[in-house]
Amino acid sequence: MACRHCHVAAGPDRPEVMEKDAIEQVLAVLKRYDIKTLDIIGGAQELKPHFTYFVTEAKKAGCHIIARSNLIVFFEKGYEHLPEFYGEHDVKITASLPYYLAGSVDSARGDGTFVKSIEALQLLNSLGYADGGVPQAHKKVLL
Repeated sequence: MACRHCHVAAGPDRPEVMEKDAIEQVLAVLKRYDIKTLDIIGGAQELKPHFTYFVTEAKKAGCHIIARSNLIVFFEKGYEHLPEFYGEHDVKITASLPYYLAGSVDSARGDGTFVKSIEALQLLNSLGYADGGVPQAHKKVLL
């Protein structure tokens, strides 16, 4: 997905990737300064090679993790595990959906994006994600 409205021209063809040594430096800073919240942003960061390592190690360091997602990544081959991974690591998901009508979303993000976004939200709801953003077994939200 490469959204036309993105102010930084994000998309799958961007060359920027946080290498593992940079991730290790970030993790060291999180631990050294006892940082309690890590908000991971950046055009489908889930596609980056060390993403799950980063989340896992940040969680071990005691961080509350927020991942910003376009939700569509959950349907990409090789990334279907992400909703469960997020739940297992108590990751809060901040998702973007630029409009409430399919035509507007699809014109900005590509055909079928709206329907896939709704399917992703329903999947997250089935896993126990509540309005607070982190799975809670006793509380479910249904669309």
